[in-house]
Amino acid sequence: MLNFIFFIIGIATIIIALLLLIRDSKDNNVNDKVNNEIFINSLESVEGLIHEMNIALNETVSEIEQKYNILEENMNNINNQLSKSKEEVSSALNPNEFNSKSTNFTDNNRFIPISNTKSKHEKSVTPEKKLKNQKIIELNAKGLSTSQIAKELNIGIGEVQLILNLHK
Repeated sequence: MLNFIFFIIGIATIIIALLLLIRDSKDNNVNDKVNNEIFINSLESVEGLIHEMNIALNETVSEIEQKYNILEENMNNINNQLSKSKEEVSSALNPNEFNSKSTNFTDNNRFIPISNTKSKHEKSVTPEKKLKNQKIIELNAKGLSTSQIAKELNIGIGEVQLILNLHK
């Protein structure tokens, strides 16, 4: 009889275990369905974001292309204006109008007319400037370097070099 009771308890335990397994599998199916729905919703939201990003990218590329076209058009206009200016300058420097009293030569043997009137940018040389220029030339003749001359006269090295180059 004791064996029979253990047998019935064993069968009851097995039946209860099977019922618990069935119930867990139903819960897992419900959890799997919920997890699948969450995953599908996440995928749909990611696809929506990707679609919005593609739209924004296309709009940005379109704006860049428009600005590039405008820039290219402006560059073409500038190049055309530059060509016209070059033509005007070359026609103004026509060698047929050469007059030895009113022209100078440039490095490429083109002629540049010289005006008889002073430019508004030209400054008259004051006596102080003449003395300073003479002093620079004298110091240079004594063998001083441009930096030494500039220090002694309290002027820039570039100014000293310019005056010496103009004197040559």
